[in-house]
Amino acid sequence: MTRDDCSHDEMRALYLFTQKCHVDAINTLLGFADPRRLAPVWMVGLLRYTWSRHEQLSNWVGFRNRVEIELADRGMDPQKLLRNLRR
Repeated sequence: MTRDDCSHDEMRALYLFTQKCHVDAINTLLGFADPRRLAPVWMVGLLRYTWSRHEQLSNWVGFRNRVEIELADRGMDPQKLLRNLRR
């Protein structure tokens, strides 16, 4: 996963969305998001940007688990990429 996977503007938009959006909207997104259709930087970024509110997000752990599986399926190291994202 490199910085080339996603532009600075895209990551900023994701960050702003997660900071300004209502918890219910983020929770719904986490429940429906399909990691198979997301770039790794978006999967990990979404988890990292929502970590501070993960206890309020009932779908957060399920999304993290799906991301972990998808990263492994893509030959990436989920233990390294998702470090410190355990509940």
